[in-house]
Amino acid sequence: MKTKNWQLLSIGFLAGMALAVRSYAGDEKKSVEQRLTEVEDKEQIRNLLARYMHYLDAREMVKYSELFTEDGVVNAAQGKWTGRTEMQNMFKPRKNPDGTERAAGPPRPMIHYVIDSVIQVNGNEARHWAKYFAFFPAEKQGERPTVSGIGGYNDWLVKKDGVWYFKRRDILHENPKIEF
Repeated sequence: MKTKNWQLLSIGFLAGMALAVRSYAGDEKKSVEQRLTEVEDKEQIRNLLARYMHYLDAREMVKYSELFTEDGVVNAAQGKWTGRTEMQNMFKPRKNPDGTERAAGPPRPMIHYVIDSVIQVNGNEARHWAKYFAFFPAEKQGERPTVSGIGGYNDWLVKKDGVWYFKRRDILHENPKIEF
């Protein structure tokens, strides 16, 4: 039985290696250093994406805004925020174009989950697409969380002084068409 397990493990390992080698097909012209930089960039971007969710869910809006360039933009059905100062005030009441007061953002914390991320790096610029689910946690023990929303992200990212930032994030709702 042990031999069979080792055989299956070996087959799985070889299949994984073949897929890894195949994933770099077409990258023959890139040096090992270029490919390593791209892998490191993608990992830094994944970290940026995770911090975005943590800061947004915790309503740490100063840290959230610092994930964007100084002139970064967030586009959503609820509005458009340009620059870090506007983003820090995202959940505060504000004026509608007609001068009436718009209510504050979500009254309680949410939990976001991101799936199906695709990252494409091109030097100091990158694109990211993903889908998300957002939930309101249960307010009382024994209750279930409720769905707040589903949708997707369409992102433009830039690398400045070795650090990745959002340049623009479009928050798409329901069943977004994501092209990559």
